[in-house]
Amino acid sequence: MSRMVMKNGDIVNLETYDWNTYQGPALRAALIQEIRAKANNCINDYPGQKIIFCFNSEAGAIPDDIKKMLQDLHIEIQTWP
Repeated sequence: MSRMVMKNGDIVNLETYDWNTYQGPALRAALIQEIRAKANNCINDYPGQKIIFCFNSEAGAIPDDIKKMLQDLHIEIQTWP
């Protein structure tokens, strides 16, 4: 993860995951826990700031369970390039 604080105060995390690596239930649960921990660290480090997780789109579509978890935490999701 690469974290940037933008001039406007937004917090942007650049993330790259090979979603195919996390197919089994145990691997997916560990991944969700890992991303949730990163998100919670951002929320704690930058209270009240807009947080954006920007995922590398070359790895494929972001799984729905990951999207839902981040949306439940009020984190914006984007992709790059």
